[in-house]
Amino acid sequence: MLCLFLFIGVDAVFAQGVIIKAGSYDAFEIFNGSLWAWGFNNYGALGTGNKNDYISPTRVGSFSDWVDIYPGDIHTVGKRSDGTLWVWGTSYNAGELGLGNSLQTELSPVLLNNDHDWNKVAVGVHHTLAIKNDNSLWSWGSNDGGQLGYETLIDNTNKNTFLPVKVDNSEWKAVSGGYHFSVGIKTDGTLWEWGNNSDFVSNPNQGTNVINSVIPKQVGSASDWVFVAAGYYHALAIKADGTLWAWGDNRFGQLGIGNSTTSIAEPVRVGEASNWLSVSGAREHSIGVKADGTLWSWGSNASGQLGVGQTINIYQLSPIQIGSETNWSTNISANGGSSYARKKDNTVWAWGSNEYGQLGIGNTQNQFTPQQVQLPQNAPLPVTLLNFSATKKGNGNLLNWLTATELNTSRFEVERSDNGINFTRIGTVAAAGNSSAQIRYEYLDHLSSSNKTFYRLKIIDKDNRYNYSKIVVSNGSNKESQFQLYPNPAHNEVHIYVSNVSGTNSLKMQLVDVAGKVVRMENWKVTNNEIFTEVDVTNLQKGIYFIKLQEINKVLRFVKD
Repeated sequence: MLCLFLFIGVDAVFAQGVIIKAGSYDAFEIFNGSLWAWGFNNYGALGTGNKNDYISPTRVGSFSDWVDIYPGDIHTVGKRSDGTLWVWGTSYNAGELGLGNSLQTELSPVLLNNDHDWNKVAVGVHHTLAIKNDNSLWSWGSNDGGQLGYETLIDNTNKNTFLPVKVDNSEWKAVSGGYHFSVGIKTDGTLWEWGNNSDFVSNPNQGTNVINSVIPKQVGSASDWVFVAAGYYHALAIKADGTLWAWGDNRFGQLGIGNSTTSIAEPVRVGEASNWLSVSGAREHSIGVKADGTLWSWGSNASGQLGVGQTINIYQLSPIQIGSETNWSTNISANGGSSYARKKDNTVWAWGSNEYGQLGIGNTQNQFTPQQVQLPQNAPLPVTLLNFSATKKGNGNLLNWLTATELNTSRFEVERSDNGINFTRIGTVAAAGNSSAQIRYEYLDHLSSSNKTFYRLKIIDKDNRYNYSKIVVSNGSNKESQFQLYPNPAHNEVHIYVSNVSGTNSLKMQLVDVAGKVVRMENWKVTNNEIFTEVDVTNLQKGIYFIKLQEINKVLRFVKD
């Protein structure tokens, strides 16, 4: 199950989960389990029950437990908290939906099958790849280039597959789909590709690594790959040392290697930076986020998709920073001629091509700089929480919180956990209802049985919509912990709070595996003697890891599940 616990600062409300993903001409946002969509909808890929285009976010169905979303070109796949996959949109001769038919349209989400063990999914233009909890890889849809990873030859032609089929007996930890090709990383850290990558190079005879393989083919011999992303005709990958590599079509500078004259058949390093955390590739451009929270882009800027204004040349041949902000999360998504990104405060931003309203900002004008995407007022956001803390009092823990505004708020449910993951309701405090003044609340937990206890608030309005606060920790003493990490075990992200930091403007973080190997290094900025940050662990192998902060002599252990 994907669970996002995102620190957005001690003086802001905490959203349990915000995810943004882009399709070719549409986009989706998951907000606290609800699913929202906008953009082009001629094939029903928005899942709104019709084929109407939307220029602003509209709610998809009534489910409130969506945990991830994977848009393609004319079909979409979504994952719910029970591990099931749901599909909608159109199978157009290729069986994109995986429901057993070559031609089929579903205007609302439909259950793919009865399996509840789906983990990660990647959707190419007309095919889908999915990894189960046992690390097995499955695929369905178009196989005209061999992008499904197995041979389906009939009359010397690869045929499409209309139901999920297991690719091989390997164990996979990451995968991504392009147009006629796919790329993936196995659990041993090796990089693989398959399909037809004739689009990778201007001259098919150029280079020595043209794929043309219907089964996975290893790329080089390195075994330290941690992240991979496929564009339409190019691919990007990050190694454990934070270096970024690219290969494929480069007609628009989308590889970021300083030229647009040479398409590359094998991975080439992009610049000298060694602090890349996440990248996303589209048709003619790419975007990426570094460990310092800065956002970068390169490639074509014909529709403003680079987000740096109209003064730039139409082709940006190497990464250029978008603005000067340092609070971008690793949740970024580029597709078609548009780009999307989430900040660490959980706000969603979009820019670039907008002819179908795919930016979700209420118009159809292209945007050359990031614009905030606003969900409708009926999205669940009942209260502005200024502060939430837990401190020792007698044999229990005293919880205090402060609200700045309340609108239609019903109550606060206090939840407790011993591990920061599984929470149980222990009490309820009535809310003011409607207020523009600051209101302070408190709750005394007499029955805390653990020296280290986690708490959160479920904030519920009178329509039973709800939101969650940030998680706070009481360590059984009146002095707050200097270093907090949760959840533990972690699946996608671990979240860090460091307090009482003095004498330095930054802390050097080392992420170390159980063998003592440093797998990542970052510098964390100290603001007001505190640090709130998140560490992406999605592509780490399962096992035990340590986060070391040398300046304050702190080491914390966590488990990647």
